[in-house]
Amino acid sequence: MESIKKYIYSQLASNQLSNIEAMTMLKELHNFTKAKESQTEDIAIIGVACRFAEAEDKDQFWQLLKEGKDSIRKLPKARDENIDEYLKLTGLSRDEVIIREGGYLEDIDRFDPNFFGISAREASLMDPNQRIFLETAWQAVEDAGYGGTKLAGSNTGVFVGHSHDFGDDYKKLIQKYSPELLSLATLGNINAVITGRLSYLLDLTGPSMLVDTACSSALLAVHLASTSIKNGDCEMAIAGGVKVWLIPAEPKDAGEFGGGFGPGIGIEAKDGRARSFDDNTTGTGFGEGVGVLLLKPLKKALADGDSIYAVIKGSATNQDGKSIGISAPNLQAQEGVIQKAWKRAGIHPETISYIEAHGTGTKLGDPIEIYALQNSFAKHTKKKHFCAVGSVKTNVGHLDNAAGIVGLIKVILALKNREIPASLHFEKPNREIDFLNSPVYVNAKLNHWNVESGPRRAGISAFGLSGTNVHMILEEAPKLEKESQTDESKVNILTISAKSEEVLKDIISKYITFLESEKEICLAHLCFTANTGRNHYSYRLALIVEGREDLMSQLKRLYKFKFEKVADGQRIYYGNVKNSKNVMEKVDLKEDSYEKIARSYVSGAEIAWDEIYKGQKLRRINIPVYQFDRKKCWVKPSEMMLARKEVAVSAENMDLLNQILNKSDKEDIVKGILAMIGERNKSHERSFKRVTNVVIKEDDPDLGEDERKLAGIWAEVLGLEEVSIYDSFYDLGGDSIIALTLMSKISKEFNIELSLDQIFRNPTIAEISKQVLKQNTNSTSNKISFKKIPRRREGK
Repeated sequence: MESIKKYIYSQLASNQLSNIEAMTMLKELHNFTKAKESQTEDIAIIGVACRFAEAEDKDQFWQLLKEGKDSIRKLPKARDENIDEYLKLTGLSRDEVIIREGGYLEDIDRFDPNFFGISAREASLMDPNQRIFLETAWQAVEDAGYGGTKLAGSNTGVFVGHSHDFGDDYKKLIQKYSPELLSLATLGNINAVITGRLSYLLDLTGPSMLVDTACSSALLAVHLASTSIKNGDCEMAIAGGVKVWLIPAEPKDAGEFGGGFGPGIGIEAKDGRARSFDDNTTGTGFGEGVGVLLLKPLKKALADGDSIYAVIKGSATNQDGKSIGISAPNLQAQEGVIQKAWKRAGIHPETISYIEAHGTGTKLGDPIEIYALQNSFAKHTKKKHFCAVGSVKTNVGHLDNAAGIVGLIKVILALKNREIPASLHFEKPNREIDFLNSPVYVNAKLNHWNVESGPRRAGISAFGLSGTNVHMILEEAPKLEKESQTDESKVNILTISAKSEEVLKDIISKYITFLESEKEICLAHLCFTANTGRNHYSYRLALIVEGREDLMSQLKRLYKFKFEKVADGQRIYYGNVKNSKNVMEKVDLKEDSYEKIARSYVSGAEIAWDEIYKGQKLRRINIPVYQFDRKKCWVKPSEMMLARKEVAVSAENMDLLNQILNKSDKEDIVKGILAMIGERNKSHERSFKRVTNVVIKEDDPDLGEDERKLAGIWAEVLGLEEVSIYDSFYDLGGDSIIALTLMSKISKEFNIELSLDQIFRNPTIAEISKQVLKQNTNSTSNKISFKKIPRRREGK
């Protein structure tokens, strides 16, 4: 850089440059140098996944924003069953509760436990927040091209904004529905396990923490993740937030707001819609959703060929301290956090052209937020109307502790697409805000994001009810050199896999949609990302393709017909390796043909894809992610709780009860009630015997009664319909807490003393039965007659 400076000075001395030209060049050189130096501090966003109201992924979310869609709606019909079940158990009718309009997810009770190696029973007892975050985080990692075991053992952190402050606690539902299952539900309902489970499943060794500062939680989680990367506490980070309302039904007698599991806290708009910065605002709306990012140092992301959505230039957090009220916003504190974020980002405020405001639509909050922005800009510039503001709460509602992540993802997608979506419901400016003489204006329609010079930049604010404030500066991704598409004539191999044929077909559908929208995709990058950045499961496809159109043609045929019919053994290969033993097989792209690689792959071979691409200059790109096979996972009322409810209802109507019992004196009525409870208890006790009819995968007529009882206990504890005597308790989703329940049930059933250590050391039915027989000399089985069936594991 010094040599360039000397050259500029020499040109100035020889009158080849004017003073103004020399000063302009020196200033640009200084800015370039400063930008290069700050790159070591910049954080790249390389993976994004989300689910919000009427948007199952980031592409649908962007379409929703681009169309200016209001997604505040009535509770989807898919969730009526859970509501009706809850009301029945609590003795309330639909007429006695309020179910507000809001930014609802389509369903929150469905999950793919098999994919994550979690038992069906445990999944039904897991907090839906935990389940939804887990699936979305997996997709964010895949979106970045780091799926499979790419992050295993890495110093990657996990930071999640979440809380249960407003009564939406799944553990309360379990206690109300099936209190006897509370001990089994412990791990699945500890808030901190939301991060811990992800770290465990992906084998991540970086910091893992839950963040709760109310409305600023998720944006603070991203700030802490970025800071941890800069401090060297982790090399990469998964960060985001999640919020669902389990039973959004509020008893009418609880007042206008609040009560039960509902979202009311006293600041809600009458029609559920936030009219941010509008004069007719009556409060905020509420919504549900989850958003997850994968973060990495920008310098490293560029070197590793990662796909970059946007760059975090800087962020800051502070606290309101003493204000007019503990929940009231503090103007000075908001100014302070904005100024601090600008300074850390090393940018001039005039280069910021959009602010994603907290924008709750409250009478007190909106004016203070705009005053803070106006005062902050006034310290650096006198320019007017150069920075747009908006709030995603007008689209999908206020997501409480996840509010910051939905605003952040909105800005990420806006930077990527170079458009600023409309902030909805803005008709007449709030009379308390002077927009006429302001540096900011409300962006009320979709606009192209044009800038005079330099990269596009935006700010995002999140202000917590707790008083914790966060502001973050984002910049569009660095421009990369336009790549030649000459590789379109080159042959490539693409692999796609899933744990079922149905999911495989769903992924193919996503690829077709993806290719229809991405006209200039680099096929080599796509295949590299798919082959190296995904796990490889049992149902496998390997396609040998030449160009985008060829790939599209093959995918459409596969989607239309059965895979076996389309597979030709020349360009399309298909195999189900679920019941085949995986073998390690090394292949060499230079020596082995694509046909051999494809044939080996669909036969179950583990291909060393990273070795194949070693030395090639290829980049990861954002391609379709795994599509989960979601099944209903929701706690069910136990027989005992239903019996109590029926008795309580009957007791309220003595005439009806008398008619049922055909008695008149109180003593006999009491006896009748006790008899009803007794029958229900017997029914509940018989439920275990029904479970002993579980299907045992090994069809062996010599299996004894004790072994079949063990299979029934296994199935009951883990919520299984079928079980193998060689399936490991831990592979089926068992953990130390569930093992305690298993130990207790086996000990009680066989009248023996079984230790937890024996469960740990003998995790299959075949193994634990030997421990039972050792202690139970009166067993109905006289010998062990299990066939020596080799342990088989599904391809991962």
